[in-house]
This record gives sequence, C-alpha cells and structure tokens, in this order.
Amino acid sequence: MLRIKDPNNILGSGSQIRPLGKCRIRIIIFTQLIQMNLRQLLLIVIFSITINNLQSQTCKSEITLQSGIGVPVGKFASNDIYDDEAGGAKMGYNLSLSYEYKINRRLGITARLFGIANKYDDSQIINNFKKSGSFGYSESTEWNTTGVLFGATYNIPVKRLNYQIRLLAGPVNLESPFVEIRLAESNYTGNDIPQTDLNTISNSGSVSIYTVDPANAKAVGVNIGAAVSYSLSRHWNLKMDADYLFSNFKFDRIDYFTFSSFHSEYGVKQPLSMINLNLGMGYCF
Repeated sequence: MLRIKDPNNILGSGSQIRPLGKCRIRIIIFTQLIQMNLRQLLLIVIFSITINNLQSQTCKSEITLQSGIGVPVGKFASNDIYDDEAGGAKMGYNLSLSYEYKINRRLGITARLFGIANKYDDSQIINNFKKSGSFGYSESTEWNTTGVLFGATYNIPVKRLNYQIRLLAGPVNLESPFVEIRLAESNYTGNDIPQTDLNTISNSGSVSIYTVDPANAKAVGVNIGAAVSYSLSRHWNLKMDADYLFSNFKFDRIDYFTFSSFHSEYGVKQPLSMINLNLGMGYCF
C-alpha cells in the first residue's frame, strides 16, 4: 500500500486534509453494496445459464414410435392397366421406429425403420373383363414397402416446440401384391368367357382365369421430411411428421397366369412415390 509521508507536498502548502463527512461515507458504503449485489446477480445469471445448457445437453438421444397413413402419388397410384409402370396402390397405413442423436442444439443424425402397406386397386382389371362381356370377382393382397433409412436432421427449437427438417436415404424392399380374378367354374367351358354377375360368385366352384404372383425388388429410397414436436415433459414429446418417399424399383421377374397358360415378364420397372403422414410419441434421454 502506498503511504503518504508528507501530505503538504501533495496538497500544497497551506492545504488541509479534511475528514470525510458521514453523508459521504454512507454514499461510499451504499455504492460498494450495489457493486457487490451486481456481482452476485451476474454470478447467479451465469450459473443459471450454465445449468440450463447442461440440462439441455443431457437429452442427446430420442426414440420415436409413430404410425399414420401412406398416400401413393404419381405412377405408383395410377391404376391404368395399359401403363406398365402403373402401381394401382391405394392409400394405406405405415409404422415407423426412429432413433435420433443430437450432435448439438441444431444438428442431429437419425436412423428410421419403417413399413408401409397399400391395398392394390384392381377395379380396372375387373372393368376390363366386363368390357369383354365377362364378370368376376378378384382377390388381391397389398403392396408392402419396408426399409431402413439413415440421414441428417436440422432442428429449430422454439420454447416447447421443435421444428425439424431431414434428409434420409437407405435400402428399401418392395413386394408386389398377389392378384387373382376368378369366375364360376360351372359357367366356364374351355376358352369361353362366361357372363356371370359379380355379386353371385363365391369361392366354392370357381376357377382362376387371371393370376399375378408376388415378387420382390430392392432399391435405394430417398426420404425428404419435416416434423414438429411439442414437449409434454422433460422426456416425452408429441410428434407429427410429413415425409415424401421416392424410389425406382426393377423386378427381375414377375409370373402371371391367364386362362390356361403361364407367362413371365422380366425387368419390370415400378416407380414408387409416397407421402407419409405420421403421429406418435418420442422419448428423450
């Protein structure tokens, strides 16, 4: 500490050191208290921000289970029997299980396992038989689409809401439906096509005149999606998604039967385009 040995040398000759008044002492003490309170307040704010960041960083992973509808579009939805790439897929249902790891507050990586089932629209096949003067009924299964997708997510958190966009890709398997047109056996003679009412034919005593066997094809699928989630608690989130899935498949071989002969087609192409709307719950940990 600096000591003043000769105050007169500093204040000048004839100067006097006046003692501090009580009012000034109180002002100094009050100023010091304010400074101490400001320091404490600043430390509290920094501590709160740090704790908040640590809590937000603890939730690095999220598992989400969702279900919803799959709406086919484009060629996949067309039921034009004269178009070789028409899929005739109706609106179906889907189920997905996703895992997301958040690299930071904005970016994440994710993996999704999914399955989609779309009923086959065979109305045009029936109408084609009707035009030729024959009637029948059909049985068909579904288009089944399964796969696993990997990609990146970008998150925009706003209070309890979180907006997300994502780009995913991965291997996808497409199984074509089994389709069969049957007519009453009692009315079927050789190559004659009977005129039988659609509503009166039963499975018993019927004959298959047109059959398409199921087949499988694999391709790389691409998914572009957006989502919004609402935080119900620290761990549980309500999530709503909208995704567009597309790919191009090529079946090595599809076998079908018409009347009394078997046929095979090779290299059958099938474009797939699908809009998936999902709702589900996510668990964050």
